[in-house]
Amino acid sequence: MRWLLLVFLMGPRFEGCGESPPGDAPLPREEVEVCFSDTDCSDPDECADIRCLAGTCTRVADVLDRDGDGVPPTRCGGTDCDDFDARVFPGAREACNAIDEDCDEIIDEDAPGETLQITPPVFDASGIVVPWGSAFALTDNQPGAIFAWPVALDGSVADPIELIRLRRGSMFTSVIAATNATDTLVLARTDIGAVLYAVLRDEEVVDSGDLEHEGQVVDLAVVSHADGFAIAADLQLEADVRRVVRTRLDEPATDVGFGGVVDAPVAIASTGSDVAVRVEEGVLFVIADVRIEAPEVTARRSLASAVDRVVVGFDDGFGLALRHYDATGPLGSAQPGPSARTFETNLRAVDKGVGIFGRTDTGTRGAWVLDDTLTRYVRTFIDLGFDEGAISAAHQTNAAAYYGAGTTDPRLMLLTECE
Repeated sequence: MRWLLLVFLMGPRFEGCGESPPGDAPLPREEVEVCFSDTDCSDPDECADIRCLAGTCTRVADVLDRDGDGVPPTRCGGTDCDDFDARVFPGAREACNAIDEDCDEIIDEDAPGETLQITPPVFDASGIVVPWGSAFALTDNQPGAIFAWPVALDGSVADPIELIRLRRGSMFTSVIAATNATDTLVLARTDIGAVLYAVLRDEEVVDSGDLEHEGQVVDLAVVSHADGFAIAADLQLEADVRRVVRTRLDEPATDVGFGGVVDAPVAIASTGSDVAVRVEEGVLFVIADVRIEAPEVTARRSLASAVDRVVVGFDDGFGLALRHYDATGPLGSAQPGPSARTFETNLRAVDKGVGIFGRTDTGTRGAWVLDDTLTRYVRTFIDLGFDEGAISAAHQTNAAAYYGAGTTDPRLMLLTECE
């Protein structure tokens, strides 16, 4: 009885099934004249499609197409460079996955990136997005200081870091920034017209201080220029308002006129070799000291940097229009902009193109991106919601961030490109 119970618990010790030799060795398949999978039927010299069906190698088609994508493999006179992956064949659409889907020996070319929408834990209507390390950060205006909330490309948000500490005035009223090849300059204006700055590099504040002006700053703009930064400001000097320009952060400001009541925000852009600023007559190229009259520009004029020229936005009577200018005058013909409220539209250079930031006729805020010819939309519309906060953008080598700040519904769009 005990012997039977022992056999029952341990089981019979058949070869290949128990712990005794040969252990878990497979059955000797070479001794069995049946197939177990399609690979058992494969033959390097055979270009017919032979499959293992019911344990027997069966010819199912005269032309080999193991992945069923309709294209024979290259070894059989076809053009499929991987006949075991149905995603791979000439003409297939590339995905961002390190696989050569279209068999052209180039991996991930023209592969679409990914778009991630997140609601950040920052409820500041004046906030902007800036580059931070290899990703981004959102500014947050708090009593007495401006902080940066780092945001990774996967949307995760780290603890905030202090950027600028208030030294004059009772509060910050606005924040702007510009980025060159290595640094980001953040400018913050206070309620008494003082301007404080911080220079960001990688994930650190490498310089900070006060930006001195002779009057109260009532408006401010900044652009990257010649590996540095150029700044334009409107100064309240008693009853007069003067527009001044710095072509570098450490240079004194130059008065460019524009006295009286300012009817349009400051706008500044760079051609690479010169700095353009909006003036009453049109556009002033500061270094060349050339004023270009722009009679077509009758409403608010917004500027964006371009290679060897700038882009001017204006109302042509039908809506927003765009045109290239340099120190010789207008270049080419004006191009129509998107259907947006021209009065609320701003321009900015974004990643080899021109970003148009504004609102649609339905009140949705967002951004459109044109290529440098002003004729083709790289991105038709990036929806940033209905909140009333600032709209900004920042770019990295293979990613972009578009941020609609706000106090009720802030929205951040992370657009990653395929490396």
